[in-house]
Amino acid sequence: DVCSSDLPQLQAALNYIRNHCFAEALNVLNSIPFSQRAGQWYYYSAMANAGAGNNATAIEHIHHAVELEPSNMEYRQFQENLEYGGRWYTNMGSEYERPYSNYSSFCMNLLCAQALCTCCCRPC
Repeated sequence: DVCSSDLPQLQAALNYIRNHCFAEALNVLNSIPFSQRAGQWYYYSAMANAGAGNNATAIEHIHHAVELEPSNMEYRQFQENLEYGGRWYTNMGSEYERPYSNYSSFCMNLLCAQALCTCCCRPC
């Protein structure tokens, strides 16, 4: 029985992923027989598919990796990033989009008050 992390193809796939060569990583990963695909294979496949823009396949494969190795926090973190990453950043971004928006009306009120004082409160 060959441990999946001992496969040189997995190391090659990881090197391709790190270099953003996702199509090449997928080619190497797909050359590995089904009988030798473990959690690590599905994790790497999820990363390569996500990088290539195949989000549905990436989510499917990271789910399978987590099912195979539920205690692997690296897999779980990547799964959360795939599933919730975009929504989390969107939600958080809306809160930080205009941090000084409350001050803009305050500043406008000050400018109006200054203009009013300049016009109305001039000494004769």
